[in-house]
Amino acid sequence: DSELMGRQIFVREDREEARPQQAQQSTYNTQQSTYNTGRGAPQFGHHQQQQQFGHHQQQQQFGHQQQMRGGAPGPFTQQRPDKQGCRVYVGNLAWDVAWQDLKDHMRQAGDVTFAEVMQEADGRSKGCGIVEFANNGAAQQAISTLNDSDLKGRMIFVREDRENRQSAGGNSNNCAVYVGNLHFDVSWQDLKDHMRATGNVDQADILTGEDGRSKGCGIVTYQNPQGANRAIRELQNSSIHGRPIFVREDREAGKGQQNTALFVGNLSYETTWKELKDHFRPCGEVERADVQYHPDDQTRSKGWGTIKYARARDAQNAINQLNGSELQGRAIQVRIDNKTS
Repeated sequence: DSELMGRQIFVREDREEARPQQAQQSTYNTQQSTYNTGRGAPQFGHHQQQQQFGHHQQQQQFGHQQQMRGGAPGPFTQQRPDKQGCRVYVGNLAWDVAWQDLKDHMRQAGDVTFAEVMQEADGRSKGCGIVEFANNGAAQQAISTLNDSDLKGRMIFVREDRENRQSAGGNSNNCAVYVGNLHFDVSWQDLKDHMRATGNVDQADILTGEDGRSKGCGIVTYQNPQGANRAIRELQNSSIHGRPIFVREDREAGKGQQNTALFVGNLSYETTWKELKDHFRPCGEVERADVQYHPDDQTRSKGWGTIKYARARDAQNAINQLNGSELQGRAIQVRIDNKTS
């Protein structure tokens, strides 16, 4: 409880003995401490931090592009199963929300050990972030009490972080499997229920055509490679709805995740982001909704916007159900956002 730059810091033994190499490089935990570097990370140099804590490697371990962060700098990996229920994903953040703003808001639910706002490669906010609490109870409290709460004028979306074990690179290939020869009546829930026999399933998707009908195949993403490998060995030729299925490693893992963002055209100039979000909510969990405005006049809409769903199947549902639907007297156009896919 000593003071550092005006903050009471908390120091304890590093409990992550199993963490390879990184545990040897860091024998402290900076829970509830804030080093004033603009990103909430210890002041030992940005490039040095990448080397010591695996800045690029953490993109694989954490499942998100690591950028603006605060609280404990230790990586979140599968070697920390006790923390996997303690993290929440926060969507629909205002562009100017910093990690400290996010941390301060979320600590209403409990003790926050880490807060991060995701950034694009050019440093701009992605409008979403990750918060880790000291315990599972606080994380659940955040989901139940802070979902749809107001942070800098926007209603934020709070849910369990489902992608903390997936990678942005090649590691997700080991967690995802392709399932073929599915009956056309098999839903994503049927597929998920069947495949969870070999491990915890993070996501299951049925691939569909432009008409929304099943292609007879799907993708299942497990929480770890062991679940995926067991599925390939044990569920090959098992039966769903009377058909023997084919299971192999997904060789294009991550491709479907790019199809969670939608372009929405022909909007009324009066439509706000909140009205846009409410229109798309019936199709699934909307993580972010934005209406585009002219850069020289933030009150003049360009007549189009974007929607980002939590899951690819929700985005596809929106295309199938809402393309051509009416919003404030105009028939809107809905398609995959080509700039993100």
